Amino acid sequence: MARSKQENNPLLWKFALLHLTQALELILKERLRIENPVLLYANLDRFVPLDQRRKTVSWHSAIERLKYVLGSDMLQIDAGRLSLAYELRNSMVHFDVNLMFPETYDYYSNVLDYLAKFYDLFLLPNVHTPLSDKIETDLVEELNLAYLRFDTDIVYYNDIFMSKLDRDGLQQEQQRTHLMIAAAQWERVKYGCEREYEQMQPLYSATYADRPCHDCLTKKGDLHCLGCDAERCPRCHHQLISCGCIQITGYDKDYQTRYE
Repeated sequence: MARSKQENNPLLWKFALLHLTQALELILKERLRIENPVLLYANLDRFVPLDQRRKTVSWHSAIERLKYVLGSDMLQIDAGRLSLAYELRNSMVHFDVNLMFPETYDYYSNVLDYLAKFYDLFLLPNVHTPLSDKIETDLVEELNLAYLRFDTDIVYYNDIFMSKLDRDGLQQEQQRTHLMIAAAQWERVKYGCEREYEQMQPLYSATYADRPCHDCLTKKGDLHCLGCDAERCPRCHHQLISCGCIQITGYDKDYQTRYE
């Protein structure tokens, strides 16, 4: 992480986040092992000694089992951060993503804060060794800076933790209610009001909008941030960023003139 900040190298940021999310997954599984070693197995019906041929529980299954074991205490510190960690890991492993400071540092400090809180609440009583004792001495200061970043730059909004920059962007976006498309004003489609959800139910689960948008983090009934891959075009009802009704190239002056 220290080198990532100094060099602002996207590749280093990817490694930093991958290491962090992998550490989080291992900590989640360690808590399952403490509860009962059998819970580590993907298939609870075929218990045999764990070896290289046996699969451990998946990320999502591990979380569901931990929710059952730990109850509401685990949910109270989550607030979307387990989903954030999972999506960050998958996007880096399977897609070519561009990660740059400071946005990536906000992601890092957010996930790190969850990992530290989970460790203190659910592992420390069993292992009796503070997390700080497991960190190399020359990294302790960097770790404390990441904690400070969370305290100063991350806020609780829309029932999840996000950066102040994301929150401010979402609040500003709610004032931009229309798009100019083909010389006409079109009212933007709010999250949870998609045409597919109303007329083509199989494309959306009944509860898909109960959680903040996976891309821009807006909540049900609010507008997406323009450029979000989940926003629908009010004219053709397809994905706004790819339908061709309007060209979205970035947050520049030309882009802003399309708002009313």
